[in-house]
Amino acid sequence: MKYVLDASVALKWLFSEPDSPAAHVVREDYLAGRTELAVPDIYVVELAHVVSKAHRRALISEDVAGELLLEALASMPPVFATASLLAQAFELSLRFRTGVYDCLYLALADQLHCELLTADEKLLAKFASFPVVDLASYSAH
Repeated sequence: MKYVLDASVALKWLFSEPDSPAAHVVREDYLAGRTELAVPDIYVVELAHVVSKAHRRALISEDVAGELLLEALASMPPVFATASLLAQAFELSLRFRTGVYDCLYLALADQLHCELLTADEKLLAKFASFPVVDLASYSAH
């Protein structure tokens, strides 16, 4: 199976959150070659932003922040340039009145003819008519 990986799933690799076990299964399947993943290039920026934010809130030390980011980068899926996705993402953003960032993930999934795997409840609800898969149901795939 092939998925575009939303940063919300990868963050569950780094931080203990609900559905983290399912996120770890996704990562293990990817590393073992059982699942293909792809991400838009903003994925790394989103991960770095959240890790940095955790440090700013004094939830993790600077050393831990650096380790977490390196851990995320060590298992990076293939990265696709947002420039090739922007027109479609912008159109989706206007149509669904939502952020371009989320729409970049959806546009990539459309271009690669695969599903978007996410743990973002708002995104799931907003794009219910698109091939979007909830992380919580991943093990059933």
